[in-house]
Amino acid sequence: MAGPFGGTTAAVLLRAALFDQPAGVEPVALTVNYCAALGKGAFTIDRIASRSGKSVRHVSVQMQQGDGIVATASVVLALRRDTWSHQVATMPDVPPPAAVAAMPSDGRLPWLQRYEFRFVRGEWRPQTQTRIRRLHSAHSTLWVADLAARAGPPVAGARCATCSSCARSMCVAPWCRPAP
Repeated sequence: MAGPFGGTTAAVLLRAALFDQPAGVEPVALTVNYCAALGKGAFTIDRIASRSGKSVRHVSVQMQQGDGIVATASVVLALRRDTWSHQVATMPDVPPPAAVAAMPSDGRLPWLQRYEFRFVRGEWRPQTQTRIRRLHSAHSTLWVADLAARAGPPVAGARCATCSSCARSMCVAPWCRPAP
């Protein structure tokens, strides 16, 4: 399983942590460690509930392939309750997605063809030279949409993979939201 810069691997680990959790439990933090390259073929996943309380659960997940561990994850899950919250990120001043041309993905890597990229600023420029003459800004502002047809709203795992869909974008975890 190869994914967009590890996003698919992270989504699989997150899904394993969410398996068999009670209704209402949501991911609030995810840390993934990539230990080795994941190759084509079967893999196994082990998960351990490190600690469970009334509201918060800590789950450790390991992905193994062959004789070794290829990735680990530490996941914090919680039941949302009325409480304090962090400073919410503000939406940048950008035109709506329909007003921005989509980046052509024909003939590009297969994972690039799974998303629709609409760059507002800092368009994607693949490296075409072995020697870089001028560095460009690493900041990009873009709309990203998952092109896979899905039934219902996106699940946390799909959002996790989408957040890792662009090498130069930094995304706030979409399951974070202000306290009610």
